[in-house]
Amino acid sequence: MAEEPVKALDSYRGDYTLWRQALGVAQQMNLRDSELLELAGMISETLMERHEYAAAATVLLEYMSDVLSGIRALLKGAFWEEAVRVAYKHGRGDLVPTEIKSSVFSEYKTVSEDLKEMVITFQKQRARLETVRKEFVERQAKIESGEYDPLLDTIDMMSDTTSMASSRKTGFSARTGRSTVLSGYTAKSRRRADRKRAAGREGGFYEEEFLVNSLYKAVEKSNSLRAPIHRLITALMRHLMIKESRDLQNTYAVVVASMKAGAEGAFEAENIVNRGTGGKTVEEEKIAYMVSIGSLPSSMFPGGPGDSAAGGRISLSNADTEVEKKRDPKYPTGPPIFSNDVYGLDVL
Repeated sequence: MAEEPVKALDSYRGDYTLWRQALGVAQQMNLRDSELLELAGMISETLMERHEYAAAATVLLEYMSDVLSGIRALLKGAFWEEAVRVAYKHGRGDLVPTEIKSSVFSEYKTVSEDLKEMVITFQKQRARLETVRKEFVERQAKIESGEYDPLLDTIDMMSDTTSMASSRKTGFSARTGRSTVLSGYTAKSRRRADRKRAAGREGGFYEEEFLVNSLYKAVEKSNSLRAPIHRLITALMRHLMIKESRDLQNTYAVVVASMKAGAEGAFEAENIVNRGTGGKTVEEEKIAYMVSIGSLPSSMFPGGPGDSAAGGRISLSNADTEVEKKRDPKYPTGPPIFSNDVYGLDVL
């Protein structure tokens, strides 16, 4: 039976979420003070790395009697009031002005700058979304009326297509067991590279999707900030930084108002202009258009007459087809819901 606590402690050491069990078993085993202190130190470091600041503070305070480090852990987690309570409880009121108040002020500066940057980014992306939608509608109208040639979207389309076709032919003719593995790896790499290029690229196929989803996430972020900002404003007032608390409250109110105004018309399904191509890429549509007007031979278009089995059409591997068939854009199912609570908006 004596071995059971030892086994339990070893198993608890490997899982930071079981820190309570680890310390409980350690005391049950009557570890020497130095061993218990070493274990508590390891646990507190892990908890800090995992952003479990309240738990880390508990270990630092109760098992290591390290008041300064415990308070700093609480401040790291924005537990302002708890930090004040702990400081006075342990007779370290001197840490309130030197550690706690300075930390509160530093957080105020950081949050204020982040909120201002959030508004600027939101407004820029909202303005860009209007431009993207306007240009898309205008371009489609010109294409339908014959005033606009979609070939102009990509000046070097011919060279890109020729290069793409050449690489496919080479890969097909030289395919071996090894090249199959390499082809799969290349396809994955190409998909990853394509996603990186497409995400947010100005003028890219997925730009509207990127902008709409970014705006949606910004609203969700503003909702999640209400409670933390409320706590920070309260902490500023607790330390008599009234001007700063008013400034932060006003800054946050501007963020909410700006996002509510910008959200109008941004997320509604009827305002989405780029719903995709039903599985075809923009490049494939251009190739089809070029074939239709005689700028390219039909053999350049997968599925056209004269494939490799019947005398010359480019044959795509499964990996190539997967790369070429890009997904359609995905959008939120509806407008974001703004929080109705008043945290952060009515403290003063």
